Amino acid sequence: MTTLEVPPAVREAGRIGPRRGRYAPRWLRKAGNGLLNGWAVLAYVYLFAPIIVIVVFSFNNLNGITHPFNYTWRGFTFSNWAHPFGKFPELGRAMVESLKIAFIAPLVATVMGSLVAIALSRYRFPRWLHRHPAPRAATHHTRDSVSGRRCSRCSSLVDSRWGSSPSSSRTSCSA
Repeated sequence: MTTLEVPPAVREAGRIGPRRGRYAPRWLRKAGNGLLNGWAVLAYVYLFAPIIVIVVFSFNNLNGITHPFNYTWRGFTFSNWAHPFGKFPELGRAMVESLKIAFIAPLVATVMGSLVAIALSRYRFPRWLHRHPAPRAATHHTRDSVSGRRCSRCSSLVDSRWGSSPSSSRTSCSA
């Protein structure tokens, strides 16, 4: 009996974990991480800057302004928050409408999503829309040729709903 020598390429292929030379140089990884962090900070600034501006300008002194748009800073005050909808009642009505929509929209979406899920689970899709179509060589594994839960030609176990083996989408039938 002779022993076979395993080539180094095969020995290396079985190794699990990182190998030398598979990563970018350290300086390039640091630069890439710095660029990625910089883009992330810019994205957060872009997303949160309007919210911060709105919060800051909510403390702006309106001094006789008759419209709710305050573009210029006139001084700091808490009086806007003492009566938030006192000067502009249309903002209060808009907030009430927004809260109604915020309450009703998830309820409607949940009901519609549940009805669609029920419909999809009960509907029998045509064979050509099936996610695991039967291979051309094993076309006898269809609902028509299934007697009980066994294939009528080869007696292999077949799922009667989808016409395939329950363990996998391919069958080992040779009939």
